[in-house]
Amino acid sequence: MMKLTRINEKNREYYVGVIPDDILNDGELIILGMISDEGEACSALAVRINGAMARIEWLYTVPEFREQGAASEMLDVMVSLLNDTNLEGIETDYTAEETELGDFLTDYGFLTGTERDMYRVPIADIIYSSQMDMFLSKEHTLDGMTP
Repeated sequence: MMKLTRINEKNREYYVGVIPDDILNDGELIILGMISDEGEACSALAVRINGAMARIEWLYTVPEFREQGAASEMLDVMVSLLNDTNLEGIETDYTAEETELGDFLTDYGFLTGTERDMYRVPIADIIYSSQMDMFLSKEHTLDGMTP
């Protein structure tokens, strides 16, 4: 059973391999993390409140821990917290090529457009999980070149 935690100053260093430093150190973000049964930081979700909207700035699960419910549980908790506010909805951006993330968010209830309170807007300039896998492996840079 994975354990959900709020990432704060006390446990921030534990998630260094799962979240980029600029997101991890952004004091304006609400950041949740998951710890695997083995005690490893395995997933993270960062949300920014932007006017009347919550914006997912980061959602990542380490590849070997995918399909185990970590991202869904973090989104469930975040949506529950946000339902207690007067925010209009949740939005995020990701590349059209990121079909795994797109499928996950669509299955979760995000829609393209503005017909419901969750949005999906594919764009071309945000890191997606396959790029992040390479980045975190420290074997490649984001442009696919070896260091």
